[in-house]
Amino acid sequence: MTTSPTTALPTRAARVLATVLLGLVGGWLGLTVAGTVHHEVGPLNTSMRLQPTWGGGTTVVVPPLGELQLDTHVGVLGVRAVLEGLDVDEARTLVAAPERLADLKPQAVEDIRWALTMAVLRAGLAATVGALLLGALAFRRVGAALVAGGTAVAAVAGSAGVALATANPASIAEPRYTGLLADAPTVVGTAESIVTDFSRYGDQLAQVVRNVSGLYAATSTLPLMPASDDTVRVLHISDLHLAPQAWDTVRTVADQYDVDVVVDSGDITDHGSRPENRYVEEIRHLDVPYVWVRGNHDSPVTQRAMARQRNVVVLDGRPRRVAGLTFLGLGDPTFTPDKTGTATPDLVAAAAGRLAAKIEKHGDVDVAVFHDPTPAAVLDGLVPVSLHGHLHYRKVTRGVDGTWFMTQGSTGGSGLRALEPEQPAPILLSVLYLDRATGTLRGYDDIRLGGLGSTSAQIQRHVVDPLEETGPETALVAPGPDVRAEDREPLGLVDGVDGVDGNGVEGSGEGDAPEDAVPGE
Repeated sequence: MTTSPTTALPTRAARVLATVLLGLVGGWLGLTVAGTVHHEVGPLNTSMRLQPTWGGGTTVVVPPLGELQLDTHVGVLGVRAVLEGLDVDEARTLVAAPERLADLKPQAVEDIRWALTMAVLRAGLAATVGALLLGALAFRRVGAALVAGGTAVAAVAGSAGVALATANPASIAEPRYTGLLADAPTVVGTAESIVTDFSRYGDQLAQVVRNVSGLYAATSTLPLMPASDDTVRVLHISDLHLAPQAWDTVRTVADQYDVDVVVDSGDITDHGSRPENRYVEEIRHLDVPYVWVRGNHDSPVTQRAMARQRNVVVLDGRPRRVAGLTFLGLGDPTFTPDKTGTATPDLVAAAAGRLAAKIEKHGDVDVAVFHDPTPAAVLDGLVPVSLHGHLHYRKVTRGVDGTWFMTQGSTGGSGLRALEPEQPAPILLSVLYLDRATGTLRGYDDIRLGGLGSTSAQIQRHVVDPLEETGPETALVAPGPDVRAEDREPLGLVDGVDGVDGNGVEGSGEGDAPEDAVPGE
């Protein structure tokens, strides 16, 4: 019985397709089994290999701390580099003779280039051999094995070509760190135990930040963010909501990044009551100025308590000069805990309008601070940077007239609200790098820590292109604004939006000149 031509064609096509698929599978097996190159880079023992991945990129693994991801290229093959060990004797020699570091840098670059070249060649060879072997075993014909091997060669070569065409050397300036740290706190099993041991959790969480930041600084040069006199480092926090663990994290980040000023865009308390004033006294342990604006959960009582702290600068209508920058902010006109109020969101928009008018009248304001970002568009073009909170998720956009609108998530992990959802809200804060002379945003580091009981940590660097017309809008990393809608209905009105009373709290300051908030500034 003979096979008709019409039957033979589909059969032949199926065999070719099967051979191609076997070639791809065999290539993948070859990469997995024999595609790794081991090489020394200075005192570090490293391994490097290509691996199939969606989207390409480079992953640098530093066991047991975590890994850095770099968007170096696009494609179906990524680079995976692993730090496997350290030559202790050579490392000690470098520490004893720091001048050797100048010679180490070009050698390290050459070592990395050689390792990457060898990884590509080895990947091609390993993929080809794997495909040939699998094709030969499956079909037991030389022709089929050669087709499978050719498929692997074409796949590796094509992927390498796409990677070269989409290479992005600038990605080294914007790494992302993620991982679990070896000495991070163990995961606490129940919400009840977390609540009863807040202080220990706060200390351990601070250690997480310290270690992640240290790894981040050690594994990325980040040349665009130098420590210099013309850059002001601003730590932006918001919505602490009485979370005890927040202070350890804030202190650690402030020290680790050597920030010049902390800016809190509101909701430091939950109900604005007098007993909550003890919470704000922790600010005195920070060694830098603390700029604060009232949120919709903060009351005049809270504002008076804040004004009494030696290093706190309350923004409520007057420009204040802090750390070489001019800040101007206005407290939220609503007070959510007051359920008897009849205020509407229009009051928030009106307050934002008054803030815009004050900025226009004063001129030369570097940073605006207003708790609710909803009506913030009226500030576009008036200031280089506008800081907000309230939504409990992070969002960064750039207005059409150039203002960077930076909404911070909850640095307190939504406070005790973190115990309500199945997944605790993350702890969010950012370090901003501003030009001292112009207030221009040069870049920022977004820090994200897992919520209560979690040990995860991420740090992502964003470098700002001064010629970029619009800024990147970050992905939501916590519940969206619909979760917070209840905070605006019903609303209470805070008497005296521009000033509360005469107990040390700033008034409207219409026409007031800027004043130094910190002696000696």
